[in-house]
Amino acid sequence: MRMIGNYLQIALRILRRHKLLSVIEVGSLSLAFGFCILTYALISREWSYDSFHENGAHLYRVVFNAKTPGYDRMKWGDHTPVAMAEVLQNAVPQVEETVRLVSGRGTSLELRRIRVRRGDTWNDEPFLVVDENFFEVFTFAFEAGNPRTALRVKDGIVVSRDFAHRYFGDEPALGQVVRIEVGWPKPELKEYTIQAVVAPSPNSSIQLNVLLPFHNSEPLWRWIDDFWKRNCILFVRLREDANGDDREQAEALMQQLYVENAPYYEKLVSHKIDFSLELQPLSALHTDTDVTMSKGYDGIAPPRDLLETYIVLAIAVLLLAVAIVNYVNLTTARASARGLEVGVRVALGATRRQLPVQFWMETVVVCGVSLVIGLALGEVLLPAFNAVLGQDLRLYYLAPPFIVGGLVLLVLTSLLAAAYPSLILARTNPSEAVRGTSLLSRRSTLGSALVIVQFAACAGLAGTSLVMARQLHHLQAFDLGLAADDVLMLDIDELPEGTKDRHRQLLKEKLLSHSGIKSVAMSEDHFLRTGTPRLAETILPGEDRKIRAQCLRVDPHFVETLGLQLVQGSDLGSDRANILVNETFVARAGWGQPIGQVVQFTESLGRKMPNGEGRVVGVLSDYHFYSLKSGVEPGVLLPDYYNNHHRINDHELLFVRLNPKAGNEVMEHIEREWKAVAPEGVLYLSWLEDHLAAYYRDDQIGLRVVGGAALLAVFIAALGAYGLTAITVSHQRRNIAFMRTLGAQGRHVAGLLARRLLWLVLAGGLLIGPLAYLGMEEWLSHFSQRIDDGWVFLGLGSLAAAATACASVLLHTVALMREPLAKGLQRE
Repeated sequence: MRMIGNYLQIALRILRRHKLLSVIEVGSLSLAFGFCILTYALISREWSYDSFHENGAHLYRVVFNAKTPGYDRMKWGDHTPVAMAEVLQNAVPQVEETVRLVSGRGTSLELRRIRVRRGDTWNDEPFLVVDENFFEVFTFAFEAGNPRTALRVKDGIVVSRDFAHRYFGDEPALGQVVRIEVGWPKPELKEYTIQAVVAPSPNSSIQLNVLLPFHNSEPLWRWIDDFWKRNCILFVRLREDANGDDREQAEALMQQLYVENAPYYEKLVSHKIDFSLELQPLSALHTDTDVTMSKGYDGIAPPRDLLETYIVLAIAVLLLAVAIVNYVNLTTARASARGLEVGVRVALGATRRQLPVQFWMETVVVCGVSLVIGLALGEVLLPAFNAVLGQDLRLYYLAPPFIVGGLVLLVLTSLLAAAYPSLILARTNPSEAVRGTSLLSRRSTLGSALVIVQFAACAGLAGTSLVMARQLHHLQAFDLGLAADDVLMLDIDELPEGTKDRHRQLLKEKLLSHSGIKSVAMSEDHFLRTGTPRLAETILPGEDRKIRAQCLRVDPHFVETLGLQLVQGSDLGSDRANILVNETFVARAGWGQPIGQVVQFTESLGRKMPNGEGRVVGVLSDYHFYSLKSGVEPGVLLPDYYNNHHRINDHELLFVRLNPKAGNEVMEHIEREWKAVAPEGVLYLSWLEDHLAAYYRDDQIGLRVVGGAALLAVFIAALGAYGLTAITVSHQRRNIAFMRTLGAQGRHVAGLLARRLLWLVLAGGLLIGPLAYLGMEEWLSHFSQRIDDGWVFLGLGSLAAAATACASVLLHTVALMREPLAKGLQRE
């Protein structure tokens, strides 16, 4: 212990003696540790999703896998008939239990929420109807109530902590009564008693807010005559001894039971749809992006591509490597001036094993201090990190995994950082050491390689962030074929049932009465709800040829309100047989003269059109309602018929184009007229621009993460370059003084200091260039509209790395040129 104490005392003395280099080393490692700690918070959340359920290894979701001719294969997580749960539990021997999750009776926002009242307080709340054994199959923490009985009590419900806080504040929610509007088409107000409060589970794919057991939700279903026609999310728990073969047998038997019982089977056969039922492990819910949902909110959080997490992890490792390279280069360069110290130790009997221990102890001290500062930085930067990623991550410092991870990080970093300097000391020639000869009299090949790698990482990150910024700017500036600015979207699901047609027309008229509103249009909402095109087959009569097209029902004011560009013909008008097509549709059809051409539609689209056919009256310039990652699909705009009282769709969006100079009074007018038409309805307002920008949310997050990491890497490299230049200056101070005496100017001094460093930076840029180019080409290939000059911005990244080296040289050159010549020559 005394020996270790001596090592620590000497280490601290060395660090105090070289204050500037010590600050650079600690600062670099602290920044890297801080980012690593934030990365740990992200990874521990993302990689632990759904891992807390006791039966998690045996839980599966039933997935409907379908392949329609001419369409991509789709996997649906909510296409299992409600009635199938009982059949599976009784007829499939591998299945122990089943649990159903149902949200609402349809796909609209309104019908996936229930209105909850308590006194004068009311809100539309997301809800789930579940089986009574839900909390026996899934393991959720309870803040109040009994999980085994909470869903079995008549007129009882289970709520989340957030729900309880919204309605009851600090009062205990257990036993409180709330009134809920249930039933359709005429809701009835029913009282429910809160039987339990569930604790938050941020790493759960199943999101709980309000839970109603099936036996307490009968008013929601009384209109349904056949539960084989109503789909749900179905989970099954297999036997504990079930293996892979048992799972395959269960899947085969499930499909057989579906064929025998589901009324939709004949329709699947008639449409030549190849389908199967599969079991998706619970652990895959959060990461399997191939499985989609036909409804919006349904209690299951959307899956996330873990590529984002892996990118952040790779960046954290890269930043830590840059910081370690900094430390290795600075400590190695500093070690070259410690020949006399090492010589004395050798003369006093120090062995080759004992010499490296001193350097390792110095490294442990630096890494320990850096880790403590990194923890503080992580805590300070966590809110900003959450804002960038759109998450609610937290750091649990006393959690065993966090403590173990911190210790592992400290030990590994210390070993890696101390390995090379220790190797140099272990190979010290005792006779040279006693004479105080420099330990690094020759240029270190490995040291040069480390500098190259360091600046290669900086150039790669900087160039990548510049390419991403340029591509996203290109997308924002790209002509979408529509004018999205100043367009508001209103979700009109909240209009009173039964009179929605009349109230919609009344609302449009009231809105148009304000001078700040230019036009109002309507469309069905599916194309903005799902975020992906709904493609349907259209038929060219007489050619026996089908074209998959994005078909959208709109009113006659849609083109004007959204600023679509009509290049041929006329607008829809009032004839219900009129349709508009885009230029891509015309090209796909091979029409030389599109006006007057006839398009035939499938039964669902063409049932309100004469003979199921539409006549092209106009051609629109290609428009983009979706992400530019996908190309332009053939598009068809069909008329709606609400003016003629033909109800073809239950749920729509209202688009309102404002005058550019409209003030706040327009928003007040919209809110006032909405309240007049739907006094108890919730007004859901959003900007079309924001909706279109949301398609690139993940890319914007990636840009912020990579851009922030690039700044950190460049800053760390700048610190390292400054430290290396400082060491070079200390070795060359007298030579520089002689040069100045002989008339050397600042550029000559800068050349002496920068020559080798800039060659290493250039080598780093050449090393990373091809790799960065291939990576960016792969990323850009996901966009139908992309930039072609990405290589220019990768080159700018290399220039940014070179600029950091030049900046450090410039600072030292200025300081040296201001230094009195006598100071540099005083020891001669």
